[in-house]
Amino acid sequence: MLIQILKDTSIRGVAVKAGQIFDAEESDARVLQNMGKAQPAPAVEPAPAATVKRKPRTKVTRNGDLSADT
Repeated sequence: MLIQILKDTSIRGVAVKAGQIFDAEESDARVLQNMGKAQPAPAVEPAPAATVKRKPRTKVTRNGDLSADT
């Protein structure tokens, strides 16, 4: 279970600092939550995919003039 540590503590001999997200066994997570040292980790949404902006296409007319295609 992912938990966010609120106060410096140790979980099964591993030192964890306040602010860290830690994957603990459910029993350990419940004990820490009841002691006020942890809370369930906030849900993390995936980052949106990057989009590429394209330049507008140009079109050459019969007489050689360039115009932007919209």
